[in-house]
Amino acid sequence: MTKQRLRDWGRRALIVLLLVSALLLLRRTGYASGIRQMLSGAQQGSEQTEALPGDMAGADITVLPLAVTVCAGESAGRFGAAFDETAGEVFRRFSLELGEALGSADSPAPMTAEDLHAAMSTCGVCFRFATPLPLQLLAGWLGTDMSGGATAHSAVLVCLSATETETVLSYQTPEGDTYRCATAAKPDGLRTKTAEYPPNDAIYSWESEALGEGESLLLPQAPVCADTKSAVVLPAGTERDALLRAVGMNSFVASSYTESDGTVVYVNEETTLRLNPTGTVFFRRAASPEGRTEGTLRAAVNSAWRVAEGSIGLYCGDGRLYFSGAEYNESQQTCTVLLDYMVRGIPVRLADGHAAEIVLRGEGVIQARLQYRQFQCAETQTELLPYLQAAAIAAARGRTAEIVCVDAGDATQCMWVIADG
Repeated sequence: MTKQRLRDWGRRALIVLLLVSALLLLRRTGYASGIRQMLSGAQQGSEQTEALPGDMAGADITVLPLAVTVCAGESAGRFGAAFDETAGEVFRRFSLELGEALGSADSPAPMTAEDLHAAMSTCGVCFRFATPLPLQLLAGWLGTDMSGGATAHSAVLVCLSATETETVLSYQTPEGDTYRCATAAKPDGLRTKTAEYPPNDAIYSWESEALGEGESLLLPQAPVCADTKSAVVLPAGTERDALLRAVGMNSFVASSYTESDGTVVYVNEETTLRLNPTGTVFFRRAASPEGRTEGTLRAAVNSAWRVAEGSIGLYCGDGRLYFSGAEYNESQQTCTVLLDYMVRGIPVRLADGHAAEIVLRGEGVIQARLQYRQFQCAETQTELLPYLQAAAIAAARGRTAEIVCVDAGDATQCMWVIADG
């Protein structure tokens, strides 16, 4: 073989090696996927977004009740927890029974307040939520599907009670109406788990001589809140790329510039994202995303949750996101999903609104407003007014009391407030 031929083979081998290396680098950086998006005109900016088609993909949504009670029977006393992480732990403990009850619930039958109180005093468990939860959403998050009339209802209070032969599902709507549903769930598991929680003298308002009515949970000890610092932590580098991917943009394709106030703006065809130095993100899509424009409420909420988890959820520290509402606009055919922060079982109120406000058409995000906050709980705690006194003050105004963390920019202050509802 001549030297010239050897040199030719060497050059060819080097060219092949360089091509393979270039392809591997393109794949690693994601630039190639950005080129494909730009050429095809697709608006989905990440493989993760495309691989999660609504209900089929699901979302790791955390259900965080404000308060929970467990009762092993009328004469066994009651265990209660409110405005702390214990409520979430109890919810997870009974999530299997609740999912089975929701999935097998018969048509709802109206019940009186007295009937509801009786159900809350028998063997079972009750959950109060920070916001009305559509029962079909709650069932979906627990891995089951509902059918029947209860799918049209939302609930602020959900109870499971065990009779000798069945598990009964009871709930209260935001309007104060109460219903019960027979279920196919077996009561044995519910009875076994309720026995795990010793009573701690928790009572309801209707059981208090000073109040005499209402479903507010009253605990004997005064509530304590961890002193919590809060801060705006802006995403940078790969975390900023994660933000863009969460809303369906690609950092390798989008152009960017910085405004005089420090706001960073990303533009990609018909999508714009603005990252404000105060930690607020504004996203807007000028046209509807390609693909389905119709979808279920569950699919829309799941999509919104993934956007929040892939952006502000990466930074919230000791905070956690929770679902705080959904509104459907019939004329616009859009669904607005609201999410907020919670720190150790206590809802956080931001000065500028919700932690996330995401507008979707079908399962595609067309607009979003996100607020970056990071929370750090200290070992020190602050004791608040006892439950009974707070409930009495609220009852004098015909309302109920709840604990919130008010975000003050560099710290949060826990306090009792009069509930909005």
